[in-house]
Amino acid sequence: MRLYSKETYLESADFPFGAVPFLTMPDRPRLPHVHDFIELVYIANGCGEHLYKGCSIPVSKGDVFVIPPYVEHDYRVAGPAPLEVYNILFTPSFLLPELQALSRSAPLERCFYVEPFLQPHPDFDSHLKLSLHEGQEAKSRLNRLIKEYNGKALGYRITVKALLIELLVWLSRCYEQRLVQPRPPAGESRAIG
Repeated sequence: MRLYSKETYLESADFPFGAVPFLTMPDRPRLPHVHDFIELVYIANGCGEHLYKGCSIPVSKGDVFVIPPYVEHDYRVAGPAPLEVYNILFTPSFLLPELQALSRSAPLERCFYVEPFLQPHPDFDSHLKLSLHEGQEAKSRLNRLIKEYNGKALGYRITVKALLIELLVWLSRCYEQRLVQPRPPAGESRAIG
């Protein structure tokens, strides 16, 4: 099993952040690995399996999930098309002061995608399936974040943190909406369809 280290994948010790879109090809060999940082994942296109904690979890366009440090995982593509994946990488301490301030202003149960990062050793399962519209919004936010990070213009570090916090709060709101708005009965959704 491989260890992906923060020294290789994150910018620096004083800015432990990385952002990269990539394609996982159907013929890619299995590469189970762990990393010493958090990985926020968005599946922008394709379908496959996320091999996580000894289980095979189906993933497809619109899935968002978080992988805590030191949890073995890998991906397997289903079908001929690659998995288009966005990875946002950071250490648990990267946003600590900002998230602590946020947690004082809102109950933590309302911040599903924020609260786990406040724990000293995050070990949580988070998975959210975004709608088509939400997926487009997520992709737009992620592209803006990656562009800012790659451009490294004046003040990019502050902007990257702000965009990441905004993304996490937005994901928390998407999650909260699902708790507040019950899904229609199965027959009703078919009739609407």
